[in-house]
Order: sequence, then C-alpha cells, then structure tokens
Amino acid sequence: GGTRYMPLFFGIQGSLIKLGLSAPVAGLMLTCASLLLLGLLTRRLMREWGASSQLAWPCLLIATSSISLQLMGISTKGDLLAAACNVGGLVAGLIWQRTDRSFWLVITGFAFAAAVMTKFTAGFGFITLLIWLLWQRRWRSGIGLFAVTTVITTTLVFVSNHLSEGRMAANFLACASGGLDWR
Repeated sequence: GGTRYMPLFFGIQGSLIKLGLSAPVAGLMLTCASLLLLGLLTRRLMREWGASSQLAWPCLLIATSSISLQLMGISTKGDLLAAACNVGGLVAGLIWQRTDRSFWLVITGFAFAAAVMTKFTAGFGFITLLIWLLWQRRWRSGIGLFAVTTVITTTLVFVSNHLSEGRMAANFLACASGGLDWR
C-alpha cells in the first residue's frame, strides 16, 4: 500500500504530533474527525439532491452504523479523509452547478485534489462529477472542472515533492519498481 497513500493525512497527523499528541492518539483523532466529516458531508449531499431532513438523518445513521465503517474508525488510515474529501467535492460541485459561482468551482477542485493528496487512488468523486456533467451536456463545466482540479492537484504534488526534498517521487519510484534501481 505504499503507493496509494499521499502526504495530506500524514502531514495533518504530523502537525497534531507537533502539538503534543502521541502518534496513535493523533491518528485516531484525525480518523474520527474524518468519519464525522464524512457523515456530515454525506447528509449535506443528500440535502443537495433534494432529500428531506427526515430522510437524510436516518440514512446518515444507517451508513455510519455499519460495522465496516466503525472498524475503519479505529484504524489510522487516510481512507476516511479521502472519502470525506470526495463527498465534499461532490457537495461543492452541486452547489457550483446550482449557483454558477466560480468560487464553488475552486472549492470543488481543492476538495478533489485533497482526496487525491490523501489517497492516490481516490479520484472517484472527481470522475463521478465529471461524467455527470458530460452526461448533462455541460461541456464547459466539465472542461472547467477538469482544468481546475488538474492544476490544483498537479501543483500540490509538485509542492509536496519539493517539501520532501524529492523523497516523495523517489518513494513512488521505489515502490512501483519493487525496489529496483531506475538509473
């Protein structure tokens, strides 16, 4: 799993450790906060789709009561944060389409970029919204979403690699090659 996880979760956990928390406590706090954020954003997504509050709350409770989600909540991984960022991107994307304000396009791009910066394989929210826009024949919106998300994600990848003094790219190459030397 070394190539699936990106630096956002670990950067936030490291910041919590610098604030004085132990590594396990920081990881579990971040995971629990991610679970809470995922739940609240899922409820908001349902409301954006037009579901009533009387339906959104019970569905939220059913979703977060599943044993698999609860088990994820007691392990320190970036999966829940990536999922929350994806759902946040969907929420922001629907608000963007409803209001037609470019501010929400940027928020959508940042949310999807944060999902990818948490877990490399977490591009499903972005792809879902992009397909929906194209299905709705909103070509300009689809191109805008693709451009903004790609620019933000690419910038964050280069900044992260620079901040790690090149170790991030070296780690990906080592994991992708099974440890063989690329030179």
